Amino acid sequence: MATETDFARILERLEQKIDSQAERLEQKIDSQTERLEQKIDSQGEKLQSIDTRLARVEEKTDGLGERLEKIEGNLERQDNRLWTYLTTTTVTLLGGLLAILGRFLLFPHQ
Repeated sequence: MATETDFARILERLEQKIDSQAERLEQKIDSQTERLEQKIDSQGEKLQSIDTRLARVEEKTDGLGERLEKIEGNLERQDNRLWTYLTTTTVTLLGGLLAILGRFLLFPHQ
């Protein structure tokens, strides 16, 4: 039969094993926590970098809408000028043609 001292030794060994396993678990938890914190920090830095780049892109594209509106306005004005030019040229040519026809019809032998 096991004596009280045997039980005490068994109990002490069990306590040592439990303590040893608890220490190993704590070390694993600590190392995993440290790795996760490093990953979180790394992701935070990446996010900050992306945020900075996005801010730069927003700054660069901020004036593009206004410039595009100006370009569209310029194109519209040029289009209007072109139509005015074509209309004026057409009217002038038709007037000249009518003048030539009128001269030949009114004064055929001169």
